[in-house]
Amino acid sequence: MKIHAVAALALITLGTGCDMAPTPTVAAGDGADFAAITAAPTALAFAALGATQVDAATFQTDIVGRTMTDVGGGWTWIIAADGTNASYATDGSWGGVDGNWALQGDSYCIDAPQAKCRDVWMLGDIMRLANADGSLDGWSVRVP
Repeated sequence: MKIHAVAALALITLGTGCDMAPTPTVAAGDGADFAAITAAPTALAFAALGATQVDAATFQTDIVGRTMTDVGGGWTWIIAADGTNASYATDGSWGGVDGNWALQGDSYCIDAPQAKCRDVWMLGDIMRLANADGSLDGWSVRVP
């Protein structure tokens, strides 16, 4: 998304009395190809497309408590304010609490199925997780 579009959205939002602008979505014309966004193999490649690393404060306000959906539409995921993770198949075949999470600095850490911490990256409404070696997990979610 271009800077002038963000400024225009902010002006529109202020003019309508809204407290918060909606999260922008990745769409044609945003300067990045959707397939490239979801296929980027590393945080560096994702950043080259315009992604930014999410800090702890933004994670708490923009991600925690939201129902995220994988870009393929097969499952949903909630990082709950009570410190639990839950994911569910959209067809109802599996789901439930998967374990616990916490932030260590700006990193999102889980205790199950295998304890690890990852950095969170966003481009528009697409979230990707980066491992310690900079590689991105092979899936992407949309954050509403």
